[in-house]
Amino acid sequence: MEKTAYTFKEKAILTNIIKEKGSVIECKKTDAVSLEKKSKVWEEIYAYYNAQPEVGCKRTTKQLMKCWANLKQAKRKIITEEKYDILKTGGGTRSAKEHDTIMDLVEEAAPHLNIQLGCQYDSTARYENHNNLESIEQQRELHELRMQAAKEELEAIRKIDEIKLATAMAEFKAAKKALDS
Repeated sequence: MEKTAYTFKEKAILTNIIKEKGSVIECKKTDAVSLEKKSKVWEEIYAYYNAQPEVGCKRTTKQLMKCWANLKQAKRKIITEEKYDILKTGGGTRSAKEHDTIMDLVEEAAPHLNIQLGCQYDSTARYENHNNLESIEQQRELHELRMQAAKEELEAIRKIDEIKLATAMAEFKAAKKALDS
C-alpha cells in the first residue's frame, strides 16, 4: 500500500472536525464507556473526513488517529522549542520561526497542549514572573490574530476551490453540449 502525505487542506479538515469533537477525543478517561465513546467519535470523524470533496486520498480511522497524534506531537515540539528559545536568549529577541497555520488549528482543537506549570524554585521562575503579566496578553492577542488569519486563509482556499469546481462544471456542460449537437 502506497503512503500518501496529508495535504494542508486534509490536515485543516481533520483538525476542524476534531475541534468539534475534541471534548470526547481528548478526554483522559480510559474506562470502558469513555473508550467506546472515543471509538464511536473516531468512526464519525472517519466517515465525515472521507466524505469531504477536498480529500484526495481516503484514510482509515487508524491513519486519522495517527495523523492527529503526530500533529499534537509536532505542536508540543514547537512549544518546547519556543520555551527553550526564550530561555536561550534570556527573554530577548528570539530567532524568527516560520508561522504554521495548521499548528494554530491544532492548538485551537487541543488547547491543553500549552498548559504551563510554574515553579518558583525553577531556573525559569525569575524570567516567567517578570515577563508573564505583559507577555500573556501579547500572546493572547497574537494567537487571536493568527487564528483569524488561519480562518481567512482556509476561507480563501475554499472559495478558490468553489470557483475551480464551477469552472470545471461549466466546461463539462459545454463539452457535453458540443458532443450532443
